[in-house]
Amino acid sequence: MRVLFTVITLVLVSVAPLAGQATLAVKGGLGRALLGTDEAGVVTSPRTGVVAGAELGFALTPSLGLRFGGSFAQKGSNSVRDRRRVVVGARLDYLQVSALIRLRTPIQSQGVAVSLLAGPWAGHLLSCSASAEAPDEGELNAICLREGEGSVGTPVVVATAVKSMDYGIAAGVALEVGIGGLPKLAADLIWAPGLGEIDIDGRKTKHIFVQAGIMLPLGSRAESPSGG
Repeated sequence: MRVLFTVITLVLVSVAPLAGQATLAVKGGLGRALLGTDEAGVVTSPRTGVVAGAELGFALTPSLGLRFGGSFAQKGSNSVRDRRRVVVGARLDYLQVSALIRLRTPIQSQGVAVSLLAGPWAGHLLSCSASAEAPDEGELNAICLREGEGSVGTPVVVATAVKSMDYGIAAGVALEVGIGGLPKLAADLIWAPGLGEIDIDGRKTKHIFVQAGIMLPLGSRAESPSGG
């Protein structure tokens, strides 16, 4: 799976020099994340977090383009486990990069364009933290470790060691709105599940987010309503 991910990314990057009009977009928004698990008796609830970043877009044809992005994303989840009903929270912050194909749909009107997005992403773990609380005992000691780090102290509850890298596939919908000579308004709704296990418990990240911002043309040639 990781080899396929690498091949797809290299192909998309190699096609970029053939592209025409380029754009720069800056966006921010909110996401809902989970750490998926098949462990019996564990109930998880999502973490709401921030997403923010920038991306370069390249138009290959009026309907087909590429988007290369970098962003900060907050992930994690809360889970309830064992008979003590201990609530364990995991907070994971990632620096992510993505390479997405953009396919323009026929839905276009009055400067509004809708596109479909799909492609690989990869994330580097910037920080991780954990919390734990039991109904009858209150707050418990908990730590989150990067894979390869040693434990600190003797916590009551220890979050499993988290791998430094994560990767997956993203798919979603993009909306662009042109307003005269002003920068375009752009918004995305993206589902980005992780494909690799991030810890020894076999958990995988699940992330859906919405983001919005502005899009600016790069270079001397202005972008046509169907490009970018």
